[in-house]
Amino acid sequence: MKKCRKTLRIKKEILNAILHEARRSEIEICGLLFGIVVKEGFNVLSYALIRNIENSPISFKMDPREMFNEIIKHRNESMDVVGLFHSHMLSIVPSVKDLYYMKLWNVPWLIVDRNGNFLAYLIEDNEVCLVKVLIIE
Repeated sequence: MKKCRKTLRIKKEILNAILHEARRSEIEICGLLFGIVVKEGFNVLSYALIRNIENSPISFKMDPREMFNEIIKHRNESMDVVGLFHSHMLSIVPSVKDLYYMKLWNVPWLIVDRNGNFLAYLIEDNEVCLVKVLIIE
């Protein structure tokens, strides 16, 4: 898989919190990453865990009301959606459904598993690429 031109910079404490939620959950977790877009990529400054209304271990759908409220809250703090995250039970490879929605939400998709593994993906030039994740202390 080709490497993306853009990077995803995320605070270690945010990534650890997401990984912790994935480890303890029996269903896919999901949420939004907030921050700022810069020339080099996406800087994550905050995140919001959003309820998975499918309540499923193999699929997710974010609660639209929670999404809306978090987007408004973070916009009031001058932050935009700079990524989405969700968990898979066994793999950190995008599903067919993920690939479809990645075209609609063209920001990095951070996929984590219950073992602490993670990768981020983005669509660039109409193809999926691997986003370099830079963890900020």
